[in-house]
Amino acid sequence: MTLEILMRFVLPLLLVACSAETGFSSTADAEDVTETTTSTPPAGTDAPDSPGTDAPAALTINPDPMAFGDVWVGCEAQDRFTVTNTGETPTTITELALEGGSFAWGGPALPLDLEPGASFSVEVAFTPETDGPEAAELRVTADSGLARAFADGNGAYTGRVTQAFEVPAGQVDLIFIVDQSSSMDPYQAELNRNFAAFIDDLEAVTGDWQLVVANSDDGCNTSGILTSDTPDYQDIFEARVQQGAGLWIGDHPTRPDREAMLTIAANAADQATTGRCNEGLLRPGAQLHVIVVSDERDHSDHDWSVYVERMITAKGGDPALVTVSAFIDDMWGNDEGYRQAVTATSGVQAPINAGSWAPFMPSLAAHSVPDARFLLDHAADPDTIAVTVNGAPVDAWSWHPGTREVTVGATEAGLLEGDQVEVTYDQLAEC
Repeated sequence: MTLEILMRFVLPLLLVACSAETGFSSTADAEDVTETTTSTPPAGTDAPDSPGTDAPAALTINPDPMAFGDVWVGCEAQDRFTVTNTGETPTTITELALEGGSFAWGGPALPLDLEPGASFSVEVAFTPETDGPEAAELRVTADSGLARAFADGNGAYTGRVTQAFEVPAGQVDLIFIVDQSSSMDPYQAELNRNFAAFIDDLEAVTGDWQLVVANSDDGCNTSGILTSDTPDYQDIFEARVQQGAGLWIGDHPTRPDREAMLTIAANAADQATTGRCNEGLLRPGAQLHVIVVSDERDHSDHDWSVYVERMITAKGGDPALVTVSAFIDDMWGNDEGYRQAVTATSGVQAPINAGSWAPFMPSLAAHSVPDARFLLDHAADPDTIAVTVNGAPVDAWSWHPGTREVTVGATEAGLLEGDQVEVTYDQLAEC
């Protein structure tokens, strides 16, 4: 067989075999295949969905990836994606989505017709809420298919800070409201028996106290403001507690059967302003601790909350500086009004008929101390704050971003004057 005959028969067979191995049906088919490039998602994003309806669109997205780098936690960095129709025919953008991480976006109204060579922008903001890497995927859906790009960034703090504080002497202003009805004689005597122990317990947590016994319907005291420097202050206190003024009647002098100790307490707080009978009683920043002793429920004209709110107002509107405690009769429903006031202000409720009141004195003293407030030098991420008292971790604290203060619960944390408090936190940048 001549060479010419071999070429006519063998060469076509070789071409067919080659086509079967490559998957192309002909050399013409091979020339029509175009190569597509898909971006690789950064760490922290899901892999693209399986092919199908997500066929690559004739779109390009730049930059890809959009790299923000380090951004301070709580601060915002901005960039933009540019989406371009690189095809030869118009396409319609039907959907935009940016998913993942602390990223937000804004784009044009949809649907959007995009001519060949035309572009539009997608604005992206990265505002990390904590430290560490984050990533997101931009998905641009068109009638011609789907295009993807990725954004990544790293949230960072400006530094870890530890501040040390010493617990100052807490100031407390006490108002004792003691029911003067005839059935109260044994309970007045029990209060007087435990008063010295109460003062000892109080001075274990603070030496800066003052008190009055409010004995009249208008809330005015008849003892003067008593302090540890007042001569014979214990004798004066005991005499006023058992002075036998008769039934307290609140705001109704014609109804002598009323006992309205919350009314008296609110009146006493109101009377602490300049020129009034309790002037000097309420000091700025001091804890107001109202201690009620009664064997009858409160008969004030209004709901208990009205009188607690008046006390809070007298303390400059700060509810943390008001505590109501009560020795009351909780056996026959005679705690109404007082029980709610005690609960609302995190005070101490004790049974008036408990026999000995001695076990309640330490708690009563501990609740007299104001919570300790510490001003931080920097804005803090509250999720990173850790508080220790004398080296031991405590959970009884709260964060006030408006004033940049950490408040440590005096009673819950068992704070004493001179205790060492450390607050450690991640510092937020001043954006």
